[in-house]
Amino acid sequence: MGWMSAEGVSEGARRADSPQTVQVSSIYGGHSPDQRRQNEQAQADGAAKPPIEVEWTSRGYRLVDGCDRVHFAREAGEQTIRAYVWEAER
Repeated sequence: MGWMSAEGVSEGARRADSPQTVQVSSIYGGHSPDQRRQNEQAQADGAAKPPIEVEWTSRGYRLVDGCDRVHFAREAGEQTIRAYVWEAER
């Protein structure tokens, strides 16, 4: 399995190359309503969106990237979303 690293996640965390399916209800964090409204028009085009990025924590999945995609998934009643999951090195 390949791994990559980036800023915005805990030190030492790594991301697998392949996205996984995660429960939308287990994701926390994200934009404020004002920030979300600013991006709403850009997201309304209906084009396929890339997987979100989350970090697995003891609280669930902490959102790293994809605030608007998670918002729209919740609004649409979707139960799951594709996500790259970051995990701490073991």
